[in-house]
Amino acid sequence: MGCDQSIGIAESDYLCECTPPADGCRPGQGRCDDVDVLGWCTETWTWASSSCTPLCAAQSLVSLGCSAIGDKATCLCTNLGTACEADSTLCANDLALLSCTDGVWVEIDCTESCGGAATCDPGAPGGAACAC
Repeated sequence: MGCDQSIGIAESDYLCECTPPADGCRPGQGRCDDVDVLGWCTETWTWASSSCTPLCAAQSLVSLGCSAIGDKATCLCTNLGTACEADSTLCANDLALLSCTDGVWVEIDCTESCGGAATCDPGAPGGAACAC
């Protein structure tokens, strides 16, 4: 687009502002090309894409698909349904507990488990637990 000159405290700074090609993008942008396909802008100002399934699997996780907010996107992954060690618990969020049941991660809704208002306490004695 040209050159922008701004006067700083000491010397002038000259900044070139580039625009992407008509079918291109700006590095750092992201988008969801499909339910399970993440698109991202490369350093060459072009779009590339990948399925979220292998990206999550590389971390021993299961894909929940692609999620976009504005001009950013990410693959959402979960450990639900993946193998785990017995007697392990984690807080999934403020209201849900992840528990290793029969060698597989399952989610427990603390409100349902307690029959009312509840939260997940990650610092409970013996590991994360629902606090009723």
